[in-house]
Amino acid sequence: MSSWKNTMLETGVDRLLKIVSEKGRYSAKDAAKRLSVSVDTIESWADVLEKENLMSKEYGPSGSLILLNTAKNTEEKEKKANELKEDLAFDVKDIEDNIREKEKVIKAEHKKIESYEKVLLREFGESEKLEGELKSLSIEGQKLKNAFRSISLRERKISKDTRSVRKIINSGASDIKKLERALQKFEDERGKVLSDVKVLEKLSSAIKNVPANKLYQRIKDVERKTKNLRGANKKIGKKYSVITKLLDKIR
Repeated sequence: MSSWKNTMLETGVDRLLKIVSEKGRYSAKDAAKRLSVSVDTIESWADVLEKENLMSKEYGPSGSLILLNTAKNTEEKEKKANELKEDLAFDVKDIEDNIREKEKVIKAEHKKIESYEKVLLREFGESEKLEGELKSLSIEGQKLKNAFRSISLRERKISKDTRSVRKIINSGASDIKKLERALQKFEDERGKVLSDVKVLEKLSSAIKNVPANKLYQRIKDVERKTKNLRGANKKIGKKYSVITKLLDKIR
C-alpha cells in the first residue's frame, strides 16, 4: 500500500496532532470531546507526544490541561504533506498510465466489436436474402404442387376417357366383325343370285321346253332369294351407319 494511503488511515494520535496544529492550542477536554475519547486518553497521548517534541503542555487558571503545537509537529506535518503529495503524484501518474493502457485495450475491443457488427450485419443481410429465396422457393414449390395436382386430375380424366374409348373400340370391333360376317353372307347370297341369274339366262333359251308348273316354282325361288338379299343389304346398311358414328366418336 502507498504511504499516502497509510497516512489516510489516521490513528487517534494523528488526529490529535492535526487538530492541535490547526489552532495552535487546544484544551484536553475539547480534544477528548471532538475525538470521542476520554480526557485521560488525551493526557496519555499528550505525554507520549511531548517526549517526541511533537506537542507541549501547559495548564490553564482552572488547572485544565492545554495542548500546544510545536515547530517539530509543524515540520512533520509539512514533511508528511510533501510525502503525501509525492506519493499522490506518483500514484496519479500510475493511475493515468493504467487508464491509458485500459483506453488502448478498450479501443482495440471497440474495433473488434465494430468488426463483429459488420460481420453480423453482412450475415444478417445474407440471412434476409436467404429468407427471401426460401420464400420464393416455397411459392414455386406450391405452384409445382398445384401443377402436379392438375396433371393428376388430367391423367385421371384421360384414363377414364381411355377406358371409354376402349369400350367404344371394342364395341366397334365387335360390330365390324358382325359387319364382316354380314358382308360375307351378302357376298355368298350375291354369288348364289348371280349363279341363279346365269341359270335363268341359260334356262331362258330353253323356257319353251320347260313345263309351266316347274317354271313358276323356279321363279318363286328366285324372288325369295332376291328378297333375302335385299333384307341382308338393308341390315348391312344400318350396321355400317352405326360403325360410322362410332368411328366419328373415336376421332
